[in-house]
Amino acid sequence: MEKIKNLSLRWKFGIVVLLTLFVVILILFLALQGYLNRTFEALYGDPAKGRFIAELLADELESIGDIDSVDSQRTVDTYKELYGVYGVRYIFVLDESGEVNIDTQNRRISQGLIDINNPTSEDAPCKPFSAGNKKYNDCGAPLRLPENAQGVIRVGILKQNPDSSVWQSVKSKHVRGVSAPILLISLLLVIIVTVLLTLAFWFLMVRRIVSISQATERMSFGDLETVVEVQSQDEIGILEEALERMRANLKDAIERLKRRKK
Repeated sequence: MEKIKNLSLRWKFGIVVLLTLFVVILILFLALQGYLNRTFEALYGDPAKGRFIAELLADELESIGDIDSVDSQRTVDTYKELYGVYGVRYIFVLDESGEVNIDTQNRRISQGLIDINNPTSEDAPCKPFSAGNKKYNDCGAPLRLPENAQGVIRVGILKQNPDSSVWQSVKSKHVRGVSAPILLISLLLVIIVTVLLTLAFWFLMVRRIVSISQATERMSFGDLETVVEVQSQDEIGILEEALERMRANLKDAIERLKRRKK
């Protein structure tokens, strides 16, 4: 504590600014993490994630155009592999007649699975169903096909236990992936802002205080000729003005004493 007391004003100011900004960044970072957790749950929680993945895939397949192409099959397989960590267990695409054009199953899609859900409109709900001792959500999204035909994308999602270690690990990785770069950038900005504010404080305040200190030191050694410049009308300016009056009064007093001696 004694070392801090002995620091110069600019260092004390810099430390106060740095600590204040760190506290602000910490509060904002915790708020950001809470927001990211809520957003992640909204996007990838049950059953929203199934509909979200189906809509993403629909947009990508519509840009390809031909659902019978190799590119379409490769895209569907990629989505199955990419989102498997979120519980995706199957993806298949139905054409307007209800025939399966693309699927990620190694076996034929059963009619019972096809009949579980029929999302023909954009607001179609996900349908829950059970298979064995596991529960799933079947979510879909409409798919615009060439020649104004209408298809459907179906995504089967395993219902996740929100408290499971796997789900918590996936969520924390995504939150860290978004928040870590923001935190690093924020810390860099804190350092830059602290340096800039400290320099501004030095220029506006400390430099003038040092100038006053130098003026009083010159006066203590008998230099009453150097005028103390009043740079503003703020508190430091008032101090400069008072010091200048004191210098002028001392000079006049010494000159009067010299004249009396003569």
